[in-house]
Amino acid sequence: MPTNSGERVFTSWKEIASFFGKGVRTVQRWERKFALPISRPTAAKNVVLATESELRRWIQRSSSQIAADDGAELADESHHDGNGIAQFSIRLKRLEDDTARLSKIVASFSNRIDELSRTLPGGNGNGRGKSNGRPLKRPSEKPINSVGK
Repeated sequence: MPTNSGERVFTSWKEIASFFGKGVRTVQRWERKFALPISRPTAAKNVVLATESELRRWIQRSSSQIAADDGAELADESHHDGNGIAQFSIRLKRLEDDTARLSKIVASFSNRIDELSRTLPGGNGNGRGKSNGRPLKRPSEKPINSVGK
């Protein structure tokens, strides 16, 4: 909501969080830990006001503290949460290994099909034998979707 000076004024935690591109709980934590400039015009705890210029000045003053706090939060999640960055990296590596292994298996089967098609009646030596007068179909070489373990 703009004021007379044309400055944006945020009137809810959701608007403030959206301005930062973060969640409501994150900006509420920033208020507690890093003195995010929030005004409360009434005694009600859930009524908040913040101006865009105050928030921008606060970002410039506090950016290194916020970055450190976000990094610590990610580290905590990786220790306590099964979906943390460390676990994600391990799972991604496992999926990449599985994909490479399955690609080798598919290539091996494809080569074996070529060999077998040459030995079928009407085989022409180019890996495309004939069966009942029709060319044999080779499986398409599409990427294999790997399922996590």
